[in-house]
Amino acid sequence: MSDLDGQKRALRRELRAQRAALPEAERAAASARICEAIEALPAWASATVVAIFLPLPAEVDLRALIGGERRFALPVVLARHQPLVFRAYRDGDPLVASTFGVAEPTDAAPHVPLDAIDLVVVPALSIDDLGLRLGYGGGFYDRTLPLMTRATRVGACFEALRRHRLPAGDLDEPLHVVVSEASTRTVEV
Repeated sequence: MSDLDGQKRALRRELRAQRAALPEAERAAASARICEAIEALPAWASATVVAIFLPLPAEVDLRALIGGERRFALPVVLARHQPLVFRAYRDGDPLVASTFGVAEPTDAAPHVPLDAIDLVVVPALSIDDLGLRLGYGGGFYDRTLPLMTRATRVGACFEALRRHRLPAGDLDEPLHVVVSEASTRTVEV
C-alpha cells in the first residue's frame, strides 16, 4: 500500500466515525439545506437529466430532490475497476441492493448514457477547497466523471466533514461545485 493510500484509508476511518457521531436530526436538517442549495444552482435550473445517489446510512440524503420534470439516474456498479453506469429512476421505482449495500435500479430500468447527463451529484466523505473529494475508496466516480462530458459535477458533503486540503493523487477527479449546508462554492477546474 502506498503512503497516499494509507493516508486516505486513515482519513476515511476518521471521517466515517465523525459522520456517524453527527446527531440524526442535525444530519436531516443539513441534508434539507444541501438540497435547497443544489436547487438554487444555475446548473440545476438548466438540467434535464440529473444523476444522483441514494444515501448510505448517515450520508447526505438527497431524496427530496427527486421528482418533477427532470429525468433522474442512479449509479450502478457493474464490476470493480470499471466506470459506473447509470439507470433511469423515478421515485418509487423498484431497487435492489448492490454488493456494496447501495440501492440501485433493477436491470429492467433503462440505461442513461453518460453524455446525456447534465448534472451529477457525487457522494463524498469529505471535499476540499480545490473540489477534490474523498470517497469510499473504490474509484468508481473518478473513473466515470471524465466520461460525463457535459455534466456539471456537484459534490454534496456535510460542512463538519469538509477539509482545507485532502490527500489526492493524479487520478482524483475534481468537482465543479461543492455544496454543504453552510456554503456553496464554485471551483475553478
